[in-house]
Amino acid sequence: MQAIRDKKVKNKVGEAVWKPVFLEQLWEAGQASEELRMTVYAWLIQLQDVRGLRAYRELLEREQKALGDSTGCGPTESIAVVEAPTLWPELARLTELCLCPEFKDRECFGLSTYLPRALNNVAAVSEAGHHFVCDVLEHQRRLYEGDLKREAWIQAWLSDAAEAYKTSVQRRWSVEQVLFYGL
Repeated sequence: MQAIRDKKVKNKVGEAVWKPVFLEQLWEAGQASEELRMTVYAWLIQLQDVRGLRAYRELLEREQKALGDSTGCGPTESIAVVEAPTLWPELARLTELCLCPEFKDRECFGLSTYLPRALNNVAAVSEAGHHFVCDVLEHQRRLYEGDLKREAWIQAWLSDAAEAYKTSVQRRWSVEQVLFYGL
């Protein structure tokens, strides 16, 4: 599991064959067992599978609160590693949910802690990711104009996303220059 999450699996052809089967079995195990469901959602999110993020978002929408996990490695914490483009629409919906006044977040280390990390990951992936994050947050800013708390969150998240994008561009540029000039 750790090797998959850290992208240390080198055999892309083999991964293309076994990963969908593994994810399907994991999903079925989570649906069959209430006890394992949250753990399975966390794993699916870490493995960039949209089913885990969608199911967890739907659960959060029903409950209208961030669900706790005593281990500190539940689905809420797993959101921090989201970056795949297939998960971006769910990330936008989670952003809407997190900023919704009716949503009760945890006092410490809730959705408002881990969601910006995911937004930073998305912004750092590509220019399209950066534009996506900016569009989502600008839309939310227009919705909550006058709500100082939410405006402050959104501004901080926008600043962090811009910095993540800038850093990733600088890093890519540095690598390209080294390869081009042989430094």
